[in-house]
Amino acid sequence: MHGRGALLGAVDQSLGADEFDHDEAARLLLLALACSSPNPGDRPTMPQVLQVLTKAAPPPEVPPFKPRFVWPPEGGANFQLSDVEVTTSGTGTDVGVSTRATQSTSYDSFQPHTAPNSSDSYFPALSSGR
Repeated sequence: MHGRGALLGAVDQSLGADEFDHDEAARLLLLALACSSPNPGDRPTMPQVLQVLTKAAPPPEVPPFKPRFVWPPEGGANFQLSDVEVTTSGTGTDVGVSTRATQSTSYDSFQPHTAPNSSDSYFPALSSGR
């Protein structure tokens, strides 16, 4: 709808054309589109989102076309997986025990995986360079 210049067509029709602030709706819809970009580097940060929500900043500029999905994203894929705190407690005269177990694993690049019992990749378009 944004690409056709009909962004407000995404507003629930049951509100009625005169029952909502058109500028507010357009601002929030543009923010939603920016936040849902398939490329993480193109998404606004949470402080930027808060500025738009509080009207301290204008909505982000969003291209009128759907961005192409790229993996890994520009700058590579760098993320961590961590376990969180585990707590165990006993009953009766036993004293509660709290244990903190943290394991971090970093991933700096993406390698397509091969499906079990198959020579095909899970992501054939990526592995073939398309």
